[in-house]
Amino acid sequence: MKKSNVDGDKKLYDLTSKEKIRLYKNLKQFRCKAKEVASFNEAQVCSGGVPLNEVNPKTMASTKVKGLYFTGELLDVDGVCGGYNLAFAWISGMLAGKGASESD
Repeated sequence: MKKSNVDGDKKLYDLTSKEKIRLYKNLKQFRCKAKEVASFNEAQVCSGGVPLNEVNPKTMASTKVKGLYFTGELLDVDGVCGGYNLAFAWISGMLAGKGASESD
């Protein structure tokens, strides 16, 4: 807000058009440089897992082992940061639970 010369106490709807443009331009051009990376043990997501062609996408059931279901990071799926991996984990868990409850 300081860099954009905008009062930090103002609400978005109270900003003038010029303030909004300055703020937008500064936010769009904002860059951070990583100083270091954390270890593998602190990773948010790991790639790899059960190939998707070995799983029924409607039930998350294994196509190779009857009664076996996979969810989340057990599968070879990963997404960008921002909750995509969590959303996939929850949705695949829901599908697996429903699939397991409907199986014979």
